[in-house]
Amino acid sequence: MDRRKHKPQSNVFAPLVAGIVVALLAACTPPKSPPDTLAKTETEITTSQLDAFFDVLEEQDRWRGSVALMVDGEPIYQRTLAAHETGSGEGESAPVYRIGSITKSVTAALVMQQIQMGTLSLTSTVDQWFPDILHAETITIEQLLTHTSGLENFTDRQEYLTVHTQPMGRADKVELLESLKSDFEPGSAFKYSNSGYLLLGLILEDVSGKSLPQLLQSQIAEPLKLHHTTFGGEPDTRETAPSGNLASYVWQGNWQPAPATDLSVPGAAGAVLSTPQDVSRFFRALVQGKIVDADDSLPKMLPASAAYGFGLMKFPYGKHSGYGHTGGLDGFSSMAGYFPDQDIAFAVLSNGSRFNNNDIAIALLATAYGDPVTIPQFGSAADTSAAAARIADFIGHYTSEQMPLALDMFIEEDQLYGQATGQGKFPLSPVDKDTFEFAPAGLRIAFFQDGLTLYQAGAEYQFSRQPEN
Repeated sequence: MDRRKHKPQSNVFAPLVAGIVVALLAACTPPKSPPDTLAKTETEITTSQLDAFFDVLEEQDRWRGSVALMVDGEPIYQRTLAAHETGSGEGESAPVYRIGSITKSVTAALVMQQIQMGTLSLTSTVDQWFPDILHAETITIEQLLTHTSGLENFTDRQEYLTVHTQPMGRADKVELLESLKSDFEPGSAFKYSNSGYLLLGLILEDVSGKSLPQLLQSQIAEPLKLHHTTFGGEPDTRETAPSGNLASYVWQGNWQPAPATDLSVPGAAGAVLSTPQDVSRFFRALVQGKIVDADDSLPKMLPASAAYGFGLMKFPYGKHSGYGHTGGLDGFSSMAGYFPDQDIAFAVLSNGSRFNNNDIAIALLATAYGDPVTIPQFGSAADTSAAAARIADFIGHYTSEQMPLALDMFIEEDQLYGQATGQGKFPLSPVDKDTFEFAPAGLRIAFFQDGLTLYQAGAEYQFSRQPEN
């Protein structure tokens, strides 16, 4: 097979934590350091290492986006990198980003509010609103919230890649949901599915009599004074982006605009726009019990033994535990959360990345907890140029005795791509003469004669290149 002509499609709407080969839940591991003590004022928290961290990313053109770090409800650090932005990232002038699946935390909070009002219950079944959805009589609101409904993930369908840029009305969404198959019996397993949250959005509109933008505004954005958070909106592709609503980019030897999903498509699963400051405030208020009832609703939302609760993921950082979510849509990627033990909130929102958001989150948390920040290091320009010139040497079909997935390496338009069995393709960027990375998933691949080593989440896997048939 001529892999130069092999053109599999990539999944452009997926949670950031879905690693290309290994599922990765943003496990933040702090550097070794003396016992952590958190300074309680802005002047006591040293941010010079963060400046150095982001200076390297900016010099290497590795990451585009904005970050925010808050302690005790006060902003400690904010920064925006790269072009096509409005404002400097300071204060309220940071750009507005598509936050992708972080939207699910917003949707889950709105659902819990309706449960508190008595218009819904966790045991309500879908057939009350949409009886023609498969297993509607047994799928519950709780199962939709926890990705245990079994509903097929509509963004995994091949046709999604051809329609995601087109508007989708309510009738279209209902027709789509009614066409979905079931991956397992409701309640019997966990599988991340955007379909469940798309459906929750329709149910929210039915039981409340309001649109999703109206619900978000009246129930969350207005009470919390989140002035830059809303549903919907199309990206502004002008370089000055006066609206603050950014386009996104993917790296293909240089930054190229990514196709823009019409936000009517992801809906309650991924259509919220926001800034890192607003997102940080949202998670802080949510986990502090200021959006839902602190004694009843909030404990149900927080992940317990499982890694996923009701629209919330559990983030470990050393001995500390936080709660938040990640997201990915087109060229946007995001990660945000709140650590209640020291009142720390953070948000990482990107519109173009060749660097792992998880490592940025670790740097922010290290600063807040008083740990050292690891400054990123990249290969020399000569080494990366040498690797880019040799990409044809890496084409092939690779298998491993350590995992059932195989890897295909192929070239499209002078860009090296990888693709694991049954998954989307991902672009690989050179970091030195024999090593490439896909930074959004924290994945690195080192090639050697007739094989490769894949590094991800602290583990490594050996692959052998198979002979051509």
